[in-house]
Amino acid sequence: KPLQNTLDHAFSHSSALLNYLIHHQKKILPLLALIILLIPFIINHSIGKPLLNGPESYYHLSLAKEHHWFIPNYLFLLPLISYIPQQILWLIPLFLGITTIILLINLFEKLKIGDKLSFFFTLILISSPFFIFLFSSISSSGFFLFLTTLGFFLITRDNKYHNTAIIPFILATFFDLFSTIILFLTLLSHLWNNNNSNHSKKIKIYLLIISILLLLNWL
Repeated sequence: KPLQNTLDHAFSHSSALLNYLIHHQKKILPLLALIILLIPFIINHSIGKPLLNGPESYYHLSLAKEHHWFIPNYLFLLPLISYIPQQILWLIPLFLGITTIILLINLFEKLKIGDKLSFFFTLILISSPFFIFLFSSISSSGFFLFLTTLGFFLITRDNKYHNTAIIPFILATFFDLFSTIILFLTLLSHLWNNNNSNHSKKIKIYLLIISILLLLNWL
């Protein structure tokens, strides 16, 4: 709230253009993410480099071709490798990155985070080297961020899709121990702030399941 009030005061006399950008952020920010994420692919194509950045991309693709079904991101990649030419596999991280931004904006709206705070946080995220690298390569961190955002987006819904949130949460625990701990702490924080909400019992169930998976990862 203090941060939101500061932003409200700072931009109380802001230009009409800025107000327009904030008001239409659901359209503008995904479009901006698309433009920014396309830049590395265009540069790599123009200088004759592989379109996907980082050795991790090709490490994952190699393991996917070896049919490592027990790891969720390879389970996701296998049908894509089978039916999509490798030359356009770069569309996978591009799609995940843009979808993550769309989910994040809608999640902020559902959590009643102010428009200005939502806009500037998402804008900083989109323009960060962290985001650009994650979604210009096929990385486990990119998959984890997408699945976690999808899980929280679903868990805040009031419709029938609410119960499906456990699926991306479970998939997100299969990457590494550190990611599972982050997910557990984030869910715990969400429960702390929404302990009296209608879906607090389900969050506790999710925490129990993730705790079991966390122990299995530790072992």
